[in-house]
Amino acid sequence: MADSKKDLIALHYLRGVCAAGVMFFHYTGSAFGRYKADDFLGKFGVYAVSIFYILSGITLFHVYFHKWKSTRGITIQFYLKRILRIYPLLWLSSIPVIAIHNLHPGFYNSFLYFSGLFAVLKWDYSINPVGWSIGNELFFYSLFPLLVWMTKKSAWLLTAYVLLFAGVFLYFAFELTSPQLSLPEQWRVYTNPLNQYFLFLAGFAIAYLGDYIKITNRLAFFIMGALVILFILIPAHGDPGTIISGYPRLIYSFISIGICVVALKMNVKAPGLLHKALYHLGNISYAVYMLHPVVWIFLDDYYNPRMAGRGLDLSAVTRIYIAIPVTLLLSSLSYAYFEMPFMNLAKRKAQKSANKA
Repeated sequence: MADSKKDLIALHYLRGVCAAGVMFFHYTGSAFGRYKADDFLGKFGVYAVSIFYILSGITLFHVYFHKWKSTRGITIQFYLKRILRIYPLLWLSSIPVIAIHNLHPGFYNSFLYFSGLFAVLKWDYSINPVGWSIGNELFFYSLFPLLVWMTKKSAWLLTAYVLLFAGVFLYFAFELTSPQLSLPEQWRVYTNPLNQYFLFLAGFAIAYLGDYIKITNRLAFFIMGALVILFILIPAHGDPGTIISGYPRLIYSFISIGICVVALKMNVKAPGLLHKALYHLGNISYAVYMLHPVVWIFLDDYYNPRMAGRGLDLSAVTRIYIAIPVTLLLSSLSYAYFEMPFMNLAKRKAQKSANKA
C-alpha cells in the first residue's frame, strides 16, 4: 500500500498545468469560437477536468486513508476540511457572476447551488460556469468515508466497488452518450456525477496500489511522453461530443489515468524558479479554475467591441493578454488571503475535534 507521506510534487505540477490549460482553453475558445475534437485544446479542455477527478482520488487517499479510524471524529474532520476548502471560493466566485450578468436564479436554484445540493439534484446547473465540476467533487466527497471503510474492511470490497462503477462508466459511454450529439446537447448526461465517479475511484485505487506499481524514473519520463503524444495524435473529428462517448471516452480516460499513474511514480523536481512557478501554480490551481471565468465574464461584458457603449473596446487577443495575468494575480491573492485563512481555520477546528475525541 502506498505511503501517505510520499512527496507528490509531479502531481502538484500536473494539477497546476491542468488548471492553466483549462483557463487558456476557455479564454481562447470564448474569444475565437468553440474548439473541435481534433484540436489539442479541444481534447485537453475536456480531459483536464477528468485528470482533476483522478488527482482528487489520489490526493484524498494520501491525506486521509492511513489516519482514518472507525470513529465519528475523523469523519467530521474530513467534511469540515472539505467544506471550508471548497465552499468559500465557490460562493465568492459566483457572486460577481450574478452581479455582472444581472442573474435572477431564484430561491430554489440559489439554495441548491450555495448549499451544494445541486451536486445530486441539479448537477448540470451552475452559476459560475465551472461550478458543475465542483458539484461532482462534492458528490465524490459524500461517498469518501464509505469508500475508506470498504477498503479497510477488504481489498475485495474495493475491487467490487470499482468494478461496479466501471460498469456504470461503460453504460454512460456506450448507451447514454452519443457521438452524433454535440456536447451541449448531452451536457446533463455528461455532467452526471455517476458518469465521472469512476475517474475518482481510479485515482483512489492507483494510490492504494501505488507501492505495487514499479516504474523507474527514466521509464516514467518515457511513458509520460508517449502518453502525451498519444493523446495529441489519436484522431478525433467534429464536436467534442465525439470524444465523451464510446471508445474515444475509454481511450482518452485511460490515457488520463495513465498520466496520473506515471506522475505519481515520478521523482521529479524542476530547477530553481521553474519549480517555484510550477509549485505555486499547483497551490493556486483551485483559485485559477474558479476565478478565470469571472475575469473573462467581466472583460467580455464590459470591454468587448460588440457590447457598444459598455466600456473601452478591446480586441479578443488584448482581452486574453489582460485576463491571464489578472487571473494569476487574483488567484495568488485569493490563495494567500482568502483560502489559506479558511484552511487554517479548518485545521484548528479539526485539531480541537481530535483533542475532544
